[in-house]
Amino acid sequence: MTQSPNLAVLVRETCARLGLTQTQFAHLLGVSFQTVNRWENGKTQPLPIAREAD
Repeated sequence: MTQSPNLAVLVRETCARLGLTQTQFAHLLGVSFQTVNRWENGKTQPLPIAREAD
């Protein structure tokens, strides 16, 4: 499964705007660094239920 490039850009830009590393961003989201890294590199994407969570 390949993620939309828009999600990869969104993750990258969100980290940059918040001044967070991927590790810090992952901690805030309750996921692993590897998960955020895969999202940012377009290898995976969050499950639909996770994208809808508040």
